[in-house]
Amino acid sequence: MHIEPDHYFENGGVPVFKPSMSEFKDFSKFVTAIFHYGMESGIVKVIPPPEW
Repeated sequence: MHIEPDHYFENGGVPVFKPSMSEFKDFSKFVTAIFHYGMESGIVKVIPPPEW
């Protein structure tokens, strides 16, 4: 699974992810896919899908 941030908060600071329900369904797989973003920035923001 390869996931890109939806956008970055505060001019490139915090990567913000807005996963689809299918991406969010297996949360541990999702976290593994975005792990390197957290390691680079120190934090990530995940906005869950509306149907969650």
